[in-house]
Amino acid sequence: MKAIVLSYDKNHPFCELMYKKYMELWPDCPLTFRIPWNQTAPEFFKNKSNVELIQCDKSIRLTAEALLDNIDDDEWVYWCIDDRVPVYINNVKMNEFHENITKLKKFDFAKAFNHRYIATKSGDRKGTTVPLPTSKDISKDLVMQKDGQQYGF
Repeated sequence: MKAIVLSYDKNHPFCELMYKKYMELWPDCPLTFRIPWNQTAPEFFKNKSNVELIQCDKSIRLTAEALLDNIDDDEWVYWCIDDRVPVYINNVKMNEFHENITKLKKFDFAKAFNHRYIATKSGDRKGTTVPLPTSKDISKDLVMQKDGQQYGF
């Protein structure tokens, strides 16, 4: 699964901090981080096996297009924002969530938000809250974040 990081050159120090926290808190993180750069590729990320550096324009629209390029339309992506940093990740539950979310075919959106899981059925603009299929209850302690921060698959 790709982690799409919305950023630009000036914010690469935030990207680095965000990435380091994910690696510290989720050592077996299965995500491949797609990190954009405009004029200067960030040295820190070169030769990281779970990072793809994507050269693109500074425009947010063109950055998003470049980050999504070559990703299958049916592939799940994890949207990351460079200045949103997790403070705690429950590895076991996050790995279980990742394993189960990739099996879902009838949904096009799901996110971990305030310890609830929201999935949106294709074509349902309002969304429907549904329990995601898991072998255990993972509705608590998946990811803790500071007030106002959100993470989503």
